Amino acid sequence: PLTIRASEIQALAAGEIEAWLAEPEHLPLWKSRHTWIQLYTRTDSQDQTSLEIIDANRLGVLLDALQADGDVWIAPLGEVAIWALANGQAASAGDDLLWEAAPPGAQPWNGFACAFSFSTDDGFRSNLTHYMPEFLGRGLSYTAFCSPEKIQIGDTGYELLLDSPGVLELADEGIEIGCNGMSR
Repeated sequence: PLTIRASEIQALAAGEIEAWLAEPEHLPLWKSRHTWIQLYTRTDSQDQTSLEIIDANRLGVLLDALQADGDVWIAPLGEVAIWALANGQAASAGDDLLWEAAPPGAQPWNGFACAFSFSTDDGFRSNLTHYMPEFLGRGLSYTAFCSPEKIQIGDTGYELLLDSPGVLELADEGIEIGCNGMSR
């Protein structure tokens, strides 16, 4: 998928997000090209001013705008990838990291013009305290990437990392867990 970094959204005021999405190079282009978008964040900070974290207000505005559009499929990375592979989607001839609609059509992504996935990296607790509530409150899910070596039974020794019970809580709530390598 085409990747957008959290800092792009966090740098905007909450009131600017809908206008940013409406700009010709964002949602209109993604829909016209039937793009799969991934919003990526690596968050090891509870500091709400960090550009690596999308604060709840901005994330809520973004998710609400995408849902209100009605033509964006919001789903975890694995769910979109499995659907795409089963339905003839393929990597672009020009860039194997981008996926094109195949066959092209008005609604190539599970009945939507484009797909949107959100992912976090490194298994930080912000998945439980910050992102999961925003997604679950809207009936949505996302992908939390974790490294098994960093997740220990019980306490991780680093209060910002998820422990095994935290990962299980995410999974029990329907958040997709991805592996970004045994030790990252």
